[in-house]
Amino acid sequence: MKILILSIILFSLSVIYYSCGDNSVTPKNEEPTSNNYVKVVTAENGNLKFEIWSATASFLRIGYNKIGFKVFENNQEKNSGFVKFFPKMYHWLNSPMHSSPVKERYNYVDTVGMFTGYAIFTMQSDTSSFWYGFYNFNDLLFLDSALFNVQIYQGLQIKIFVDNQTAADYLITLIKPYSPAQGFNTFQCMLHRTSDDIHYEQVDDAQMYIMPWMPTMLHGSSNNVDPVHIGEGIYEGTANFNMPGEWYVYDTVYYQNRKITPNIPPKFTFNP
Repeated sequence: MKILILSIILFSLSVIYYSCGDNSVTPKNEEPTSNNYVKVVTAENGNLKFEIWSATASFLRIGYNKIGFKVFENNQEKNSGFVKFFPKMYHWLNSPMHSSPVKERYNYVDTVGMFTGYAIFTMQSDTSSFWYGFYNFNDLLFLDSALFNVQIYQGLQIKIFVDNQTAADYLITLIKPYSPAQGFNTFQCMLHRTSDDIHYEQVDDAQMYIMPWMPTMLHGSSNNVDPVHIGEGIYEGTANFNMPGEWYVYDTVYYQNRKITPNIPPKFTFNP
């Protein structure tokens, strides 16, 4: 059953994505990140309401979402504590359920006025695939099975691979660049592990080594910076696309002193 779910996710991702130059060392064309959140989901039951706000798009999208939550009880907004969010997807009647990586606990941030974090969705909503949200405030207030939608996003890239020694599945999710420029680009990603496609663990202590490669010209580039963990589950480095055209960025991952990626490591595709 786990193989079936993984195959569905891999197929969906493959269908959705495939849509001598500048040597400036300043990273370019980064997707905007800010605290300008837009409300994208409202879930209500009786006197309890949860809202999801997004700082990355005007909708929840496949891939990485920078999100925040607002919580109301009897129309009074909560401004302390934490939120837990558990998304579940079902594909057909009596189908197995799977989830997606989300922050384990969204803490309240005074400067933002929300419980902030991220959510990574691996599949879109459609006529046979439905996402339901399970919400928890301070382990005291609960709202279950609230339907919400996830849409396609053109810049999506999520790479899934299996560690053959442990049989665990790993997901590398691209955060930036979604729209790369020629030259140096900030490269950010997240790494998660799962053994059941339901519970995901954020991996913060891996080692990553990237190799940009231009397949049509059969060469790489210089002065790339391997991603390192900078906090909040994010690994950051620099990828140099020194010519226009299609580039691959191979990402080799070591964890607990052992290489966990295949001999041909996962690759991201860019077209600066």
